[in-house]
Amino acid sequence: MSIEERLAATLRREEDIPESYRVGPPLMQHEYLVAGDLKTWGGPFQEVRSPVFLGSEGNLEAKLLGSFPLMSAGEALAALNEAVNAYGNGRGLWP
Repeated sequence: MSIEERLAATLRREEDIPESYRVGPPLMQHEYLVAGDLKTWGGPFQEVRSPVFLGSEGNLEAKLLGSFPLMSAGEALAALNEAVNAYGNGRGLWP
């Protein structure tokens, strides 16, 4: 058996995965939490893909698991500061 045939034999297709272990539809996170409010993100997103590649008609593909907002440092720090304030050293709204 050639190396190509051996590699092809190791590839799995999505239908080879038992139903109970299959990943559902991608989770696209369009909101983020700041000060207890969900805000809709209008900027860029980062895709999240599985590290497991599946074979499909001779191609390899990393399954899309979802995406999350690709926030700037300023936006992320604003959300973090609100969370720190809500925690209030264990005595705030989110102890």
